[in-house]
Amino acid sequence: MTPRIRYNATELDNAEAATLARAAIDAEAGLVASMTEVDAASRELTDAVARWRTALDGLDALRADGTVRVAGTERHRVARRHAHEGPEDRRHRPGVLTWVLYAALVIAAIYDTWFFSFVLKSITNETDDLLRALTYLPGFLIAAALLVSGMMLARQVVRGWSHRDRAVRREPFYLREALKRLVQWRPFVQTRGPDDLPWPIWGTPLAFFAFIMVTFGVWATLRVRKPAEDGVPWESSSYPPWAVVMLFLLFTFGAIFVKIVEHNPWADSVARAEKEFRKAKKTFDKVVAEAEVAKRAHDPAWQRLRTTLDNAENVARRTVNQAWVCILERRAEHGLAGHLAPEFNEAGGTEAVSLFKDMPEPAVPATGLSKARAVLQEYDGRKLAAEHEKLVRDLIKQLEPPEEEPPQSAGEPVG
Repeated sequence: MTPRIRYNATELDNAEAATLARAAIDAEAGLVASMTEVDAASRELTDAVARWRTALDGLDALRADGTVRVAGTERHRVARRHAHEGPEDRRHRPGVLTWVLYAALVIAAIYDTWFFSFVLKSITNETDDLLRALTYLPGFLIAAALLVSGMMLARQVVRGWSHRDRAVRREPFYLREALKRLVQWRPFVQTRGPDDLPWPIWGTPLAFFAFIMVTFGVWATLRVRKPAEDGVPWESSSYPPWAVVMLFLLFTFGAIFVKIVEHNPWADSVARAEKEFRKAKKTFDKVVAEAEVAKRAHDPAWQRLRTTLDNAENVARRTVNQAWVCILERRAEHGLAGHLAPEFNEAGGTEAVSLFKDMPEPAVPATGLSKARAVLQEYDGRKLAAEHEKLVRDLIKQLEPPEEEPPQSAGEPVG
């Protein structure tokens, strides 16, 4: 056996080199075994980033679409339009009016359906059950005509009231001027602002209303002249025919004028704006929530990949360090390398960086981890988090009140 000689503490003998080489082989095998878990963690992070990217694209699409901005702007514009109206806020519409309107229409429809069905049956003398059933249709059509007439007339009346009420100047009232308007319908020029209602157009609504009233007046007269069941005509009864005609016409006028009072385009615009705002806010909340879920799923996936990589490298590093422990213990026994250990490095690694300064050490190939390290660095989430914050901030800004618009001129008469 060849006698052993003393050697420098920064050198390795054959046995020590073999120990380190064997440790490097074992460390490399450990890294290969850990690649399955590393790849799984890398795919999880990639999928998490893809879901986050998709959610951010949804936020960006919603911002670019303008749905939230339009809904928020319209809602605040409606509120600003009525901000100075005081107690007579035009947005207010008693809910009972809608119920009264439809109750009146239902009652009128039932009564007219019964009456005109009786008349048609008497005129046609139909015995077929299907044709007799069809005699009930005109009553519903008459109710629809009442509703259409009321809507057409209500729209023009409310427009006229709006421009009259919003006029900023009132001219002196002269009787001759009022009579003059029978010939000259609009004696002065008028202007209106963009937010004002359109000008009323009376021709078609009044013509249709007059036709409805004449029709109902004729049929009300016919009802009055129909003899009673006991054969006594209305003319000899205690109720004047004209009073009964007025009563029948009251039913028709009542349904139409309830529609006029119920018609409120400002309340309708508020309802539409609130509906669109709630719809846009619901979409906003949904998209933001999905983005937040994707964001929260990213951090655990990133931490898992980082932990998996660190654990794999630490296991490899531990294998090599255990070899160094064995080497130091043997050196302590034979003393050929001196009694003082080399100075430790501040940091070690799986590459050719020894645990000790100026000491050779075999490199542990860790190229399989480089791709996962690149994924970990690229998908750290900082850029996505900054984009996420900006998109949410922009969408929230779209919900905020827009800048004040210059006041619009009211529909005042000019000239």
